[in-house]
Amino acid sequence: MKSSFLIFIISFAIWSCQGDFKPCALSKTSLTGTYKITAQIIKKSTGEIVNGFTGWKPCQLDDLYIFNSNGTFEYSEGTTSCTPPSSPLTQNWTLVGSKLTIGENEGSVSDFTCNSFKLIKQDPVSGSTITSTYSRQ
Repeated sequence: MKSSFLIFIISFAIWSCQGDFKPCALSKTSLTGTYKITAQIIKKSTGEIVNGFTGWKPCQLDDLYIFNSNGTFEYSEGTTSCTPPSSPLTQNWTLVGSKLTIGENEGSVSDFTCNSFKLIKQDPVSGSTITSTYSRQ
């Protein structure tokens, strides 16, 4: 009898929680927040795929990318400063559908989960496709 009651309670808990799941839709509100780039892949025009972090200094790996709700974007060094330190950068950002524009730079947002997203950009000079993964902090 106790096991039947326990199974009933567990089943009810699982069933009742199913209605609570709400997928996170991409919007200006859901994108707003502070992120770090946690992965970067570059697909060169030749088809070669390389790790985008190869050219980064260790002090750049904890930099912060802040999407403010008022439409401003801030780039700042994280806890590890480079020498010489990078200048803070503030620009405007917009999101139209999956098209993210920061200042003059545009890219497409994919795989958005409210905790992370991928930003895919084309380098107009090299023809490379750069995919950066942003993780919410």
